[in-house]
Amino acid sequence: GSNERPFLTVNNALRYVIANDTILIKPGVYKENINVRLKPIVFTSDIISYPSNADSIIQNTIIDGSLLGTSRNILSDSASSSNMNFNTLIGISLNNASNYVFNNLTRYNFYKCQFNKNQSGNGVFGGSFLVFDSCKFNNNGPTNYSCCGNVASFNDSVVIRNSYFTGNNSYNNAIFNFTNNNSARAYAHIIENNMFIFNGSTTG
Repeated sequence: GSNERPFLTVNNALRYVIANDTILIKPGVYKENINVRLKPIVFTSDIISYPSNADSIIQNTIIDGSLLGTSRNILSDSASSSNMNFNTLIGISLNNASNYVFNNLTRYNFYKCQFNKNQSGNGVFGGSFLVFDSCKFNNNGPTNYSCCGNVASFNDSVVIRNSYFTGNNSYNNAIFNFTNNNSARAYAHIIENNMFIFNGSTTG
């Protein structure tokens, strides 16, 4: 885990972290399922140290799902459901998922992350208590056009702000589906200051 002898995978680093640690992910392509078991943790690329090269660093720090098949997500979380802390990802690309990038994920912040060419069966993203700030979503969408699915199915309290969406489609469904798991507690969703270009239906 040092500069001289870094871990070769994110999951190796996760074996040694404790709550409130930060995992620095250097530029590269990491073809693995990231299974997180505790909170809070920060996952960050080198944009913290080199903000002037942020775009290049984000595009070249990739967690790639192309080898995971249709049964594993790129990002999963088995932390205790009673843990109210948030995990945070900063300046990382999550690409090429054949299954969900994440589904039923709870309490995560995504800042300056990119989601590219994730095309799973019935959906790509799902969860509650999620924050996306200054992210980019490019060419994501479900491939099971004859059935159903949205690009994203969000439940309670999702915030999407300052983000960019292009080329995301879900056949004849809306790209977002917002619901609420608990009618007794109406958790609001916040969608503000985003840009949407050429998203939506493939049929018109």
